[in-house]
Amino acid sequence: MNGIDIVAQLMSISATTAPKSKGENFVQTKILQEDVIQELSTAMAS
Repeated sequence: MNGIDIVAQLMSISATTAPKSKGENFVQTKILQEDVIQELSTAMAS
């Protein structure tokens, strides 16, 4: 696990545990890596 992976995990935890209106948690996070990032960028570009 490199530094970028650790930062991504910490950001995900922060988004999930951040205070929200009415205390309801509908936030979902996903950390994308390698091939999935390429697939997503290709889909977004077209």
